[in-house]
Formats: sequence, C-alpha cells, structure tokens
Amino acid sequence: MCWFISLNVTMLRKQDDGGVVIAALADRFGLYLKGELPSLRITNGHCSCDYVLNDGKAISVAPFVEAVVEDETVKRIGVGWTWSGAMRPDAAMERLAVQEFVIRNREARLEADIWYRLIDPDKRYF
Repeated sequence: MCWFISLNVTMLRKQDDGGVVIAALADRFGLYLKGELPSLRITNGHCSCDYVLNDGKAISVAPFVEAVVEDETVKRIGVGWTWSGAMRPDAAMERLAVQEFVIRNREARLEADIWYRLIDPDKRYF
C-alpha cells in the first residue's frame, strides 16, 4: 500500500503549453509528474510515499504546490492525497488561500482524502 498525491490544475486559458509550464515547475523542484492536465500525480516514479509526512498530515511538496498556484498561467489548483489509489473526484473539498495551506502544512494540520482547492488571493479570478 502506498500514498498518492493528486493534483487537479486549471489553467487560466486553454493553453497548449500548460503542461510545459507545470512540467518546468516540477523539474525545478526535482519532482516527477504522471498524467495529463488537468489531472496529475506527484510520484517518485511509482508512488508518493516519499512526499507524504506525519501520517498524512503534511506533504513535503508544498513549495511546488505554492509555486503552481502563484504562476500567472494557473487559475486554480486542487491538491489531495490518499492511501492506496487515486483521489476520488467526489471527495470532500476545502477552499484555502495558499498561504493558509502552507501554514497548516508546516504545522501538520492537513488531512488525507480531502481536496484542497488553493487560491491566490492576489488573483482576481478563482
């Protein structure tokens, strides 16, 4: 059994280079992504166990997630992690400012099996 971190990325516009933008950010942070926009997984080539911390209360890839949210071509991002499989699309959802997500992550106050819809309050669209 393994952890899996899922991302659901909505680009600001339908852009052919959206995948390139996200892939470049992943490379910058030394991460491997599986899937195609809008549904991606962060893996080590197999699973996300290397990135889920404190029994699922935090993730080590929060700086990457923050960079994706703040990218000017990204409208919004959903991030969630679950044990043994993909995040269900109908899982519970919580909307958070990216700064609040980073704080809760640092304090290990996040939960598995929840989609965190992250927003950048400085952007006028979300």
